[in-house]
Amino acid sequence: MIQDLAGEVRGGFETSNTNQKEIRGLCETLRQKLDDLAEWTPAFECKVPDLRRATEENREAIHRVKQGKESLQVKLEKMENRMRRNNLRLLKVPEELEKGDLKGLVVRLIKQGTQIEEEEEVLLKDIQRVHRDPFRKTTNRDKSRKILVCLHTYAIKEWILSMALKNKTVSAEVIDFEISSDLSTTTLNWQWELWKKMYVLKRLGALAQFKFPAALKVMANNKMYVFKDIREVDGLIKSLDKDYQPLR
Repeated sequence: MIQDLAGEVRGGFETSNTNQKEIRGLCETLRQKLDDLAEWTPAFECKVPDLRRATEENREAIHRVKQGKESLQVKLEKMENRMRRNNLRLLKVPEELEKGDLKGLVVRLIKQGTQIEEEEEVLLKDIQRVHRDPFRKTTNRDKSRKILVCLHTYAIKEWILSMALKNKTVSAEVIDFEISSDLSTTTLNWQWELWKKMYVLKRLGALAQFKFPAALKVMANNKMYVFKDIREVDGLIKSLDKDYQPLR
């Protein structure tokens, strides 16, 4: 029995020695890696300023790209609006009224709606083309596609708009419809947002006026503002109404 215990103890010592050797080996490997890391660290520290500088340059480059993108979008919007300069949009005109003669319907609507009695020939000659918007098809019969009218002469377009504005209610063919300038989708969206802000400002007691094509002129706090940015309008509204929360 004593011999068995001695054998077990001897085996334990041998195992312990083996484990100690493995531990020493691991410690030596770890020491080598730490030495390598100590050698690499100065090299990395030298590269940190370069990396910071490159990061800052990239950040500035991204900022310039964003500015260039915004500038390009503004230019494209202006170019698109310039291309649509002679165009009119007619809204809320039921499609069943045209009966195969959309141009004739448009002339009648403009003539009757703006009370232009003697200029039908001028309108007919000046209309370059007229068509329904092909990209706004809908199965809802209550929502007719808008009519796009391209004129040769900008002055005639403005004349039609001024007569429509003068008569306030535009009616013809037993319907009420709308006549407006044809603008880019971006500008129309800005117009819609600014119109909503204008009504909020009026409810808060400010004097607000819409400026074509998409700007807002406001008199508040004894100061005149002209806004083209929705966020700036929200800032003024917030100063007038502390509880105002803009919708996003």
